[in-house]
Amino acid sequence: MSPSTSMLPAIPSTQGLNSTTFCVPPLDGSLVFPQLLDFHGEHSANHRLFVYAEEDGSMKSIVWSRTTQAILRSASLVRELLRWKPNAGAQAAPVIAILSASGG
Repeated sequence: MSPSTSMLPAIPSTQGLNSTTFCVPPLDGSLVFPQLLDFHGEHSANHRLFVYAEEDGSMKSIVWSRTTQAILRSASLVRELLRWKPNAGAQAAPVIAILSASGG
């Protein structure tokens, strides 16, 4: 662990303690963001990540397994569109940003 992260207080282990669908990932810094997505796609596959209302008032849920599939597919589409190869090196990696509005 780096000195900057060792000065932070321990993260409380309250999230998901009573959930039968959520598995807490290692929070020790051993997983990077893509690995956290993979972890939840496998260990919390049926846990709801998003709940939203449709225009007709019905509620819809998106679970972790669908989310990770969508993220992987989206990354693949972006790579295809940019004709970027993952092993091309950091110099050839394009910079991509996503701007998203939340709320109404």
